[in-house]
Order: sequence, then structure tokens, then C-alpha cells
Amino acid sequence: MSRFNVRLLGNASPDIFDFDNYNDDAVSISSAGYVAGTVIPTFWKNRGARWTPVEHWVDSGPSIGRAINDMGHVCGIKYGAGGEHAFLFNGTLQVIGAQFGFDRSDAFDMNNAGQIVLWGQKAGAGRAYRYNSQSAEPPSELAVIQGHSNPVPRAINTQGHIVGESMLGDQKHLFAAGVDSVFDLGSLPGDGASVTDINDHDYVVGRRLFPGMNAPTAYLRSPGTAGTFQNLDDGNLLSSEAMALNSVGDIVGWRNQLFARRAFVRFASGPDAGQMIDLNDLIPPDSGWVLTAANDINAAQQIVGRGVFKGLNRAFELTPVSIKEKFGGPGAGGKPIADPLSLILSQAVYADLTKGPPIPNDGPPAILETLRLMVQQMDPQQRREVRAHLGRLRVYAAAIEEVLSKI
Repeated sequence: MSRFNVRLLGNASPDIFDFDNYNDDAVSISSAGYVAGTVIPTFWKNRGARWTPVEHWVDSGPSIGRAINDMGHVCGIKYGAGGEHAFLFNGTLQVIGAQFGFDRSDAFDMNNAGQIVLWGQKAGAGRAYRYNSQSAEPPSELAVIQGHSNPVPRAINTQGHIVGESMLGDQKHLFAAGVDSVFDLGSLPGDGASVTDINDHDYVVGRRLFPGMNAPTAYLRSPGTAGTFQNLDDGNLLSSEAMALNSVGDIVGWRNQLFARRAFVRFASGPDAGQMIDLNDLIPPDSGWVLTAANDINAAQQIVGRGVFKGLNRAFELTPVSIKEKFGGPGAGGKPIADPLSLILSQAVYADLTKGPPIPNDGPPAILETLRLMVQQMDPQQRREVRAHLGRLRVYAAAIEEVLSKI
């Protein structure tokens, strides 16, 4: 049985030539299920995009969306006559790189508190910055490790911990930055070595060259200055990269196989925990997709990335089948559910998830206490399903608000 349903993203992009020829990518998914990435319509340049779930372009000019948070805010890079600059889209586009006087800049990641990690260049020197988009204060420069140069921040977690890369001579290194300190977490040998993500427990992923390997492969680094690098792809003589990990340690990325690149997932728990699994083996065999790269995964195990569909590079979103079957399947009498909000709030959903009694109708305190007891009795998979649906609720609410704002 397939473990994921696959959804095409970017299909709503305007295409004045009607050739349906795109080259899209989905790179970030928030815990609420919002997605950010890039769409490239026929004969057009790339456009940063978000799906909440309705597709929006963040700008009419060339841009790349790199990250999105639970408020639906997107950061990335915008190209134009003023150069290449970091942007924030929170309903309106703010070119924050130019706003603060950088010659060039880029925004790589952001968290739910609105903190953004920036790379900015002034007078030919590139530096790493933390920017609080909820404040009027300018970006604050991160300290540079003694002897290091060219720091580039790549990711930030909920606690505001940042990871990135810097150069020590001709060797790339992984660095981590807290509020007022920065640490060298070790070298990243190999062409194309990278740091791509940090989760809320300070585990870090990317790719590096391990001894005895022919090419850089995906790694997982444990927390702290004494943490170690684990080769996630020890049996692969070709290359791979871990692109993201969620709060429970599930990891996604891409892996080169003979004559092909495939998206992978590595679950942190369950019967196949610790194994690199080809995501193409976990979707319906007749889907028409070849998934080539998985770029992000949230706590509900929703995954976004890039693949080939009908011969074209397209963006995808995967949703665990168990979530879709419980909440998106037929209702009473086999009829389709027309109102997902009513479904998730129904007593039947909670009873089905927990195999417990229905929610009492004697007031909010009793309901909250019953819910608390139910959640305590859930297994991890059931809790993931509930979190996923809370995210879906936010998606539906955002869509409804958007429709109402235009009426």
C-alpha cells in the first residue's frame, strides 16, 4: 500500500502560451502546511511562489522563494535592476537587502518568530546576519570565528540557533551561532559539501566527503561542539545530500543512483527506521511521477520537493495516506466530505483517532480535559495526524480569509 499521496504544485501558474511547460521546485513546508518555492512558466523567468494552499507569486519579477513560516511569510532572493537582494513577502514585498544598504544579499531561512538569516555584502565583504522582521532594527551581524572568512548562514530553528558555512583557508567548515556566540562544528570536506538544515533539537544535516567514499554523501550531525558526523549513505559509492529534517528526526533529500537521481526519506522511528527509502516506492505506482529530490519535511511528515511529471520538472507535495484517508475520505453514506472544518471538529474524528469516548457537551472545561486525556493516550503516529490536521485547519482558514478579503 502506498504511504503517501502526491499532489502537483504550480499547476495554477498563469501560462499565456498554454504549453503547460514549467520548471518548478518546492523547497520549504511549514508546520501549518504552507509551501514556498519557485515556478518557471513557459518563456518566463523564475518567480518565487507560495501555496497556502492557493498559489501566489511573491513578485512580478524574477525571484526565488527559499523558506516559509506558519504565518505564510516567505523569504528569498529577488533579481532586478537594483541587483540581487534578500526579500521578505508578508502580503507585500519588502526588498530588505536594499533597504539596509547591502550591495548584494540573500535570505536563506526564517522561523515562526520572524527571524531571518541573511547573507549580505558591503564593500566586497560578505557577512552573515540575523534579522528580526517583527522589529524596526537593522540586521545584526553574526560574529566570525577567528581565522575564518566568508560566512554564509543557511538555516535557523525555533530557538533562533543558526547554522552555516565559513572558510578556514581553503577548507569549508560548519559553524553554529547562538544569540551571542559562534562555534566551529568541524570541517566539511569534498566538492559541494553543504549544511542545509537544523531542527529544534540542534541536529544538523547536509553533505560531506567521508573517508573511503568516492563522493560527498548525506550526513547527520549530533548536537553540541562535541557532536559527531554520521554518514547516512555509507553503502552508496555515488553522491547524496540530506536537505532537511523535522523535529522528530525524519530526514529527506536526494540520492544519486546509477544513471538516475531519486528523492529519499529516512524515518526516525517505525519498522524501517534508519533506512534510506526511495520515495518513489512509497507513492501510487500509477501516479505518473518520478520524484528526484525531497527538499523539506514537517512534523506531520508532509514532504515537498521536485520531480518529473509528464516529462517536465514539477513541484510536488506528499501527504501521508493515513491523514488523507481519515480526514479527506468519504463521509456518511460514502459521500465526499465537502467541509473539512466540520469533519475535524466532529466527535467522530476524535473517537476514531483515540478509540475513546465522544467529547462531552457540558462546556469548554470538560471538553479541554477530555482532549488532554485523549492526547496523552495517543501513540506518536496519532499525534502526528492531529498536528497535521491542525496545520490543515490553518491552511483552510487562510484560504477562506483570502477569498473573503476579495469579496
